[in-house]
Amino acid sequence: MTTSTNYLINKENITEIIPQRPPIVMIDSLVACNEDYTETNLYISEENIFCKDGFFGEPGLVENIAQTAAARIGYLCKQADADVPIGYIAAVKNLQIYFT
Repeated sequence: MTTSTNYLINKENITEIIPQRPPIVMIDSLVACNEDYTETNLYISEENIFCKDGFFGEPGLVENIAQTAAARIGYLCKQADADVPIGYIAAVKNLQIYFT
């Protein structure tokens, strides 16, 4: 996990590369991004809409994954001076989330 605060896109600007708006924004910053790898981070507070009884629920995790993918495409498009597309998850297959 990256611990640097030198983000590619910080929390204040993250909505420039993703279509979601608060309270559904589930990434705080874009940490790293290239053709093969993307890393975002999210601080999960008790006020998060996907938290219940102190736990971050599965829908929030799926939304975090989707927004990380959107951030990747949005960032690469901005680097190429292209329009940032709006996308959606068409399907999730074989996702298993375990709680231990």
